[in-house]
Amino acid sequence: MSYSTHQIRRVAATTATVLLGIGAFAAPRVSAQTGPVPVSGSVTNANTNGPLIECAWALPDPNNNWGDFMNGYRTAGSTANDDQPRTRPATPPCSNPGVGTDGTKPAQANQPAVATAPIHIQVTPNIDDQPTLRWIELWAAVDSTSVGTIVNWKVYHPDGSFKVQVDGTNYTPGSNQTACSGPSGMFDMAINTGQLDSASTMNNTPQIHDSLQDYCKQNVKDFYYGAFGLSKHQPYGKYRIEATAIKPANGGESTLIYWIEVLPVMSLAKDFGGLNFPAMAAGNTYNIDGDTIWQNEDGGPTLQNQGNAGLTVEMTYTNLCLLVGSPSVRDCGPAKRIHHFDGGLGTSINTVEHRDPIPSADNDVDAMNLPGQGFLPGLDTGTGPRYRTLCPNDLAKIDFSVHTPLALQKGDYAGNVHLKVVASKLCPTDVGSVYKPPFNDPNVTVNTTFKGTTPMATGYYTLG
Repeated sequence: MSYSTHQIRRVAATTATVLLGIGAFAAPRVSAQTGPVPVSGSVTNANTNGPLIECAWALPDPNNNWGDFMNGYRTAGSTANDDQPRTRPATPPCSNPGVGTDGTKPAQANQPAVATAPIHIQVTPNIDDQPTLRWIELWAAVDSTSVGTIVNWKVYHPDGSFKVQVDGTNYTPGSNQTACSGPSGMFDMAINTGQLDSASTMNNTPQIHDSLQDYCKQNVKDFYYGAFGLSKHQPYGKYRIEATAIKPANGGESTLIYWIEVLPVMSLAKDFGGLNFPAMAAGNTYNIDGDTIWQNEDGGPTLQNQGNAGLTVEMTYTNLCLLVGSPSVRDCGPAKRIHHFDGGLGTSINTVEHRDPIPSADNDVDAMNLPGQGFLPGLDTGTGPRYRTLCPNDLAKIDFSVHTPLALQKGDYAGNVHLKVVASKLCPTDVGSVYKPPFNDPNVTVNTTFKGTTPMATGYYTLG
């Protein structure tokens, strides 16, 4: 295996307040600074008659590069942009019940409550945000009867906190009828992910105007686009998207709400390719101590969470057995087997938890089926440190030890250690909130009233 070196940079910003005092003289003392005076206000607009948003949809950029989305990096008819297409909406949210009748229009219902809303798409962030963030394209079909219509999308995390506002760009300005077909494959993907109805989108029956593309070609409807980046630091769960269209002439606006779901991903990375205990003797203990420095093969094993879900680790071993013959095979007979192991895990040298012994078996299959020796993620349930939980991007040192028996033949020994990734469900991203490291800061609080999506199944990472 090959592993790339990751450089982690932390930038600390400090703010200094400078107070200017008045020098000592006979004049009356005067404060040189009164402090900020809060100013607040609110803007209300009774005119809700904004440009109509007929439909809105979302598509993960299939090439992980928002800048090239209009350059044909799609496969027409594919559902590859939806990470879990089997859960697509049962009925397309955007459709025209009167399709086939001239003058009828597609429409999409507002979905303010997630409990009753169809989820438009399901997406995952890229592991370790590589090669880029996962970019989510946002599209909307909006009335083009207002000059200078403003379109934007507000995106909210699963806990309801604001994520980002995306400003829209008109893809079909003026009478550009060619653009009404959209970028290559865009409408195909929106249809195949269950967000748009085919006939309501592309029905081009002569003399019948009833589809999005029909009304675009008649200069009645424009298509707007934008995008936002999804990182592994953002929580998994259901994201609310509010598409807004504003009429500059009178400030009238309209809003269309829909939802997408970010799925949980657990990914454990390591900065070492294997373990080697040289020059062992019978009846002794040998250690390889980890560190929290992410550097390939530096002698100190380190783990990193490169997904968006909190995780901890369980450990089992395949016994170290004597290598015999050529080509060599493992011989686990009497006095030819090392079967006593222990290990430790912690996010710092002061928080390592050791487990002794670590379960083991003579072969990999049996070893991976053993109940793993886990490292407790912490006894607290609210706001305190969770020293054996790895939240997104967190590092942990992992220690390995072998105890050789008194009766042991000379020679080379080989086996495996298996790390089982287990969902901890203790990180902010597990309850719908953004993760702001370090999580082992007691000042970090988590809103545990919101329960996110159940994390993905556990899995094994075998270190040879």
